[in-house]
Amino acid sequence: MTSIPYFAAALSMFLVGNAIAAELPEGTVLDASNIGAHASDTLEGHPISSLMPDTQKMLVEKYGLKMHLAHSKPIVVSPDIVRATEEQLGKVTLDPQTKKVIGFKAGVAFPKISQDDPDIALKLIWNQFYLAPVVGDSQQTSANASYTIDAKTGIERSFQIRSNKIRLDGRWSGGPTALEDGTVHKIQADVFVAPRDAAGLGVFQKSYNDGRPDAIWAYVKSARRIRRLSGGAWMDPIGSMDMLNDDNWMINAFPLWYKGYRYLGKRWMLVMAHQPNMPGEDPSIRWDFETPPHWNPKNATFEAREVHMIEAIPPIEHPYSKKILYMETDPYFPHFYLGEFYDKKNELWRIANSGFSELPMADGKPGFSLTFVLYVDVQRERGTLVDLVPDPKHYVINRPGLTPEMFQPEILKEAAEGKLASQ
Repeated sequence: MTSIPYFAAALSMFLVGNAIAAELPEGTVLDASNIGAHASDTLEGHPISSLMPDTQKMLVEKYGLKMHLAHSKPIVVSPDIVRATEEQLGKVTLDPQTKKVIGFKAGVAFPKISQDDPDIALKLIWNQFYLAPVVGDSQQTSANASYTIDAKTGIERSFQIRSNKIRLDGRWSGGPTALEDGTVHKIQADVFVAPRDAAGLGVFQKSYNDGRPDAIWAYVKSARRIRRLSGGAWMDPIGSMDMLNDDNWMINAFPLWYKGYRYLGKRWMLVMAHQPNMPGEDPSIRWDFETPPHWNPKNATFEAREVHMIEAIPPIEHPYSKKILYMETDPYFPHFYLGEFYDKKNELWRIANSGFSELPMADGKPGFSLTFVLYVDVQRERGTLVDLVPDPKHYVINRPGLTPEMFQPEILKEAAEGKLASQ
């Protein structure tokens, strides 16, 4: 008879617990004050507690991130990407010895990968390599701003950055799928144009699809000349920022430079796949620079999406011991939403968080822009924010008429001489 009260109490707790748990409406804001109370509540049927990796919880509980919940929406990419992918279905393979891709032309190299495929992680990385690091066949941003931020004292320095990228292989927007001799993967120039003392800093980088080291140039202000760097610069720090060259787009290397990849499975998580477009050159529209830690976005919307989890193992000389990367499962959008970077002691060093927005391409077809990337150094309590103004005036995808000849290292010198600051 003594078991009846215990049973009644347990039943009461079960009923109360289920009565309290609720589906959260769109617009609910999760923050440090209520994240625990909402742990058992759901978004589109997924418990909030199951939608957040520990690093994401850290950003909320320790660093004050506010998450505005939104219903998930389908990701709409250019029909040209879908067309290019369908045209090569069944023609692309992974060489079992070299692990290089054979037969790829454009689009998604491996749109359908079995969960049992022993090379699933590597194939996903190849998808990202060929499709993601440039959101179109070309990408030009003229109002990027980068901020180095101390969590306690706020912005230390801010920079205006001009970024130009062109894809030379895997081109899907029309015309040849490869330019020049077909061995160049992409050319990119990320150059500081302001303030004056930083103008010209940055890198001009030519990447290859055959495993050759990147060709990288930098401007040496003291000598007033452009100098070519060693191929190992891909894993070097970027100035005073809290990131490496290899952290650009979460991973910025020829896939086989890494020792290997391990597939950790799928999960659902809260991601910033459809950020509200808040154009304007005043960054305070988008960012809370006043409240510590001085780097959190305003009105960032998070939706529940399924992601792949991939462990990337760098070479021994790399500053990191591993990266844990969270990739969108829609094969036509192989981008990373979240990255965790670990030091040689296998302790968390940095967190990278990306937001994306819908942005029509120059031809009017649907497209996506990388809206921002925030790198948080949890060991030094610092952050680096790369803010991209998401509007067609400042962020142009697939501008007609661009050719590789228009992308030259001399852009670094032009920036140093102040010729790009007002453009």
